[in-house]
Amino acid sequence: MLEPHQQQVKTFLGNLILLPEAELSSFCADAQLRSYSKGQDFIRAGEICQELLFIHEGAFRYYLLTDDKDHTKDFSPEGTFCTAFTSLVTRKPSAIYIAALEDAEVSVWPGEAFTKRAETSLAWQKLFRLFAQGLYIRKEQREISLLADDAKGRYLHFQKTFPSLANFKDVEERITQHMIASYLGLTPETLSRVRRELKKSS
Repeated sequence: MLEPHQQQVKTFLGNLILLPEAELSSFCADAQLRSYSKGQDFIRAGEICQELLFIHEGAFRYYLLTDDKDHTKDFSPEGTFCTAFTSLVTRKPSAIYIAALEDAEVSVWPGEAFTKRAETSLAWQKLFRLFAQGLYIRKEQREISLLADDAKGRYLHFQKTFPSLANFKDVEERITQHMIASYLGLTPETLSRVRRELKKSS
């Protein structure tokens, strides 16, 4: 019988695609639980990513450092998978950092636990494609928002993309305004103005 955290992964994957029961249960049973403290790195730039996470509690932030400046690239909230995808697939050093936004509990697999299944199973190959397609679509939608939307539109897009992070009564409990502003390509001051205007109109 699967543990609750394993069952959560099984349900998530089962909602995406029909996988053989034995293979799905085997994959979920292979997971190891791990805890991260707020601010703790999962992967650092220059390291080769060799693991895949599923987040049960907490959230993670993807970011880059250039000239000591912090640039937020993406987020992974609870109920999603998290990895440095390009590094995991190419087995080359990661260009990004991934760190816990808050204390987190995750399931962990070695990267080959997924990729090896995809090499021999059409169903797992399809699942791998779904993950890759989802990442690309979200990336393109963000790029379009950055190019076409004003500050308000960008923030509304952020709320739609990450409701569990953006719709907290006090967003700052989970994620700092600096991080959101960096993700949206805005200054913190502009983001504050947008949030005030939205609050007044709600």
